[in-house]
Amino acid sequence: PVTPPPAELPTDTPTLTDTPTATPTETPTDTPEPEPTATPLPQPPTATPTPTRLATPTAVAQTERQIDATVQVAFQSEAPSTVRRPQPYRLLAAVALFGAFTLALAFWQLGRRRDR
Repeated sequence: PVTPPPAELPTDTPTLTDTPTATPTETPTDTPEPEPTATPLPQPPTATPTPTRLATPTAVAQTERQIDATVQVAFQSEAPSTVRRPQPYRLLAAVALFGAFTLALAFWQLGRRRDR
């Protein structure tokens, strides 16, 4: 069997038989370099003085009134007690007794362990 010649397919790469219609010529354009501009350096913040205002005295309204009853001072020890006051040393004593009992039990266990 005889195979027909392959049909010519367009290719991306130019061959010897292809003649380019125009040669691409690039003329390098001189791009102007940006001129260095003087960028201001950031300045540290400066403290601006806070204006001090003197306290303006306010006028207190004073009225003349008479005291109707006498004022009595009641000390806390003399105040009527409706609530039972807690005794703080009772809790401290209970904690101390529990700690002493725990230490005694620990030493007793250590003594029994040595006797074996």
